[in-house]
Amino acid sequence: MLKLFRILILAFIFISSGIMAQSAQNKQENISDMALKERLSGINSSFQNEESASRFWYWGFLSLYTVGTAAQLTLFFNASNIERGTDKTKRDHFQQDMMTGAITTGLGAIFMAISPMPSMYARNILATMPDDTADSRMAKLRKAEDLLRDSAQWEADNTSLLMHSANFAVNLAAGLVIWLAFNRPVLDGLITFLPGFAIGEIMIFTQPVSSMSDWRKYDSKYNSKVSYDYRNKKEENRLHIAAAPGGLMAIYEY
Repeated sequence: MLKLFRILILAFIFISSGIMAQSAQNKQENISDMALKERLSGINSSFQNEESASRFWYWGFLSLYTVGTAAQLTLFFNASNIERGTDKTKRDHFQQDMMTGAITTGLGAIFMAISPMPSMYARNILATMPDDTADSRMAKLRKAEDLLRDSAQWEADNTSLLMHSANFAVNLAAGLVIWLAFNRPVLDGLITFLPGFAIGEIMIFTQPVSSMSDWRKYDSKYNSKVSYDYRNKKEENRLHIAAAPGGLMAIYEY
């Protein structure tokens, strides 16, 4: 009898939870058409305000890494002509510097290219979606919220303490290769480490971050259930492979 009572209690809780969840969803989806348009307009304005800065920042640093990689590879393969008249040791050191730099900036360019800022292309995605009916506007709102949340998450990840740590680690590794692997003076390692680290920190501190505050304001105002706060996503165990200043980084969040 006690076992049957427990089963009935569990069944009641399960059914009640389902009813409450459905009720919350219906309440969310039954917002007025005017409210739908207001939310869509607000999110679109958020992306519009950040789009130019995001494109300038992203393409600027991607170009810096790409041009840096090409230049260092060119110097590496032409070291004999450039360093003509110097001894073999100096030419070897020059090639070591160029190859180490080309590898780190090359990885950075590749993984920046495959991990663009969502705020750069979000408005273009939304512009391709129909909004001529209430249902299509609801679908567009869901997508818009997802894009704003993802943009906030991207910005949070790429300005986090982990990103600063990765910047330090990647450039320290490059410096250690010059110093220890190539048996060079410690000063040569520092000359490799310091500029790369400084550029990485500039990259992090100049990154546009408007989506983070815009998502917080949006979620606070509308208590959105279509998507969820990017801060709550960090409660999941996830592995990120992303561009690090001067190279590649893997972040495991737990």
